[in-house]
Amino acid sequence: MKPALKRASLLAGVSLVVVAPLSALALAHVSLNTTPCMPLGFYQAVAQKPLAVGQTWTVCVPQTWTVYGLHRGYLHPGSACPGGSQALLKKIAALPGQTVTVTKTGVRIDGHLWPMSAPLTRDTAGRPLISDYDVHQIPAGYVWVMGLSPQAWDSRYYGAIPDKDLLNREKAVLIWR
Repeated sequence: MKPALKRASLLAGVSLVVVAPLSALALAHVSLNTTPCMPLGFYQAVAQKPLAVGQTWTVCVPQTWTVYGLHRGYLHPGSACPGGSQALLKKIAALPGQTVTVTKTGVRIDGHLWPMSAPLTRDTAGRPLISDYDVHQIPAGYVWVMGLSPQAWDSRYYGAIPDKDLLNREKAVLIWR
């Protein structure tokens, strides 16, 4: 076999091994989370059902925060959200009618402390962060979203988000960490 034909055959074989599984995952609405805000792994979009605390969703941050998030690297460029960013993976922590209190010691939802939720004063690059310290009554049409890591960029910093900015409910398929 000629070297050029051998290289072409090898490239075709490698492409098939890589492209076929990725295509199958995309068709099954499976995505890979590589951010530390939620467990690393594969998540699949599932039936949306009524909103409930604890559900995992892909979300868009309020558009007024998109430029800030892109500039600081909290968001990656993409087409999922208005303003040209990818969506984030977050948990619904509070629904309309619930009370969220953000203090230096953490986020309390109806008096219950969300794990590892003390707002940071600086991000991982050492830049100052401003938290939304206050008592928030979640209004109709909004939700409070949180990550599962102290470093998550979530409602502690940008407040409640409109529920219309929830894109897909996600179920962990295979996670590690």
